[in-house]
Amino acid sequence: MRSLHRDKLTQDQLAGRLAALGLVLDRSTIAKIETGRRRVYDFEVVAFAKALGVTGNWLLGLTDKSSPKSKKGFSDE
Repeated sequence: MRSLHRDKLTQDQLAGRLAALGLVLDRSTIAKIETGRRRVYDFEVVAFAKALGVTGNWLLGLTDKSSPKSKKGFSDE
């Protein structure tokens, strides 16, 4: 997954955002994902995208468009 440093979120802050969405990942798990030592499941990509305010396709490197058109849900258009 692409890294997102423009918000300067800590791994603990990201873990908090993910927990608010119902996905519990601790800081060490997020670190493993960032360094490529752990794979990411599809439902986790959706949660990461929502927590970071970007599209899942952008996180996966499939598009250059990072912002979803709609704030209501997951959008890659």
